[in-house]
Amino acid sequence: MAVTMNDVARAAGVSLKTVSNVLNDYEFIRPATRQRVRDAIAELGYEANLTARSLRSGKTRMLGLVLSDLSAPYYAELASRLMSVAERRGYRVLVEQSGALAGNEVAALQGPFRQLTDGLLFTPLVMDADAVDSCRGSKPVVLLGEHILDSRLDLVTMKNEEAAQALTAHLLAAGRRRSRRGGRPAGPQRAVRRRVRTERCARPGCHARTGSPRGEGAPGRCGGRL
Repeated sequence: MAVTMNDVARAAGVSLKTVSNVLNDYEFIRPATRQRVRDAIAELGYEANLTARSLRSGKTRMLGLVLSDLSAPYYAELASRLMSVAERRGYRVLVEQSGALAGNEVAALQGPFRQLTDGLLFTPLVMDADAVDSCRGSKPVVLLGEHILDSRLDLVTMKNEEAAQALTAHLLAAGRRRSRRGGRPAGPQRAVRRRVRTERCARPGCHARTGSPRGEGAPGRCGGRL
C-alpha cells in the first residue's frame, strides 16, 4: 500500500498540515521540525502525488520553454541557463521545439503542453503580435528575442545595439577598416542596425555612406554592410 501524508505525520509526530508545509517549502517552520519530517519521508519512502498537489494548489511548478531548434548552439545554451535558474527557484522546465512552424507555435500556446505549465517562455518566429495576443490565454507568457516588439506582450531581449557598438569599437581599435556581416535583419532589428550603422560611420577612420540610393546596407569605403 502506498505511503500517505498521514503516515508521515504519525511517524514524525506532527500534524498533517506541518507535513504539507514542509513539502511545499513553507519558510516559517523550525529547522528541527522540518528535519524530522524529512527523515520520516526518507524512512517510509513517501512520494508526493504531484498531480493531486497541482489540482489543490492550481500550480505545477513547471515552466514551458518553446524554441525553434535546440540543435542551434544559441538555443541550447539559452535552455541550459534557463533550466539552471528555474531549478534554483523550485521550478522545472519543459522544453518544446516549434521547428518555426505556425501550427506548432499555436499548439504551444493552446495545447496540452500549455496546460502542464504555470507560465511560458516563447520564441515565436512565425506568429505575429496579434496572433500571440489572441492565443496566449490567462497564464503568463514572456517572449524571448526581437521577432515581436509589442507593448501588449512581455518581452526579454538582448542588448544587440550595445553589443554591435562594442564589436565595432573593438574592430576599429584593432585597425580593421573592412568588415562584412552575413544575413539581413528583419522587422524591429532593422531599426537597431540602422542606428548602429549611423553611429559606427561617425567614428574616426570610417567613412561609409548612409542614405545611399542603393538603400540600406549599401557598402562604403569601409566595406561594411549593417
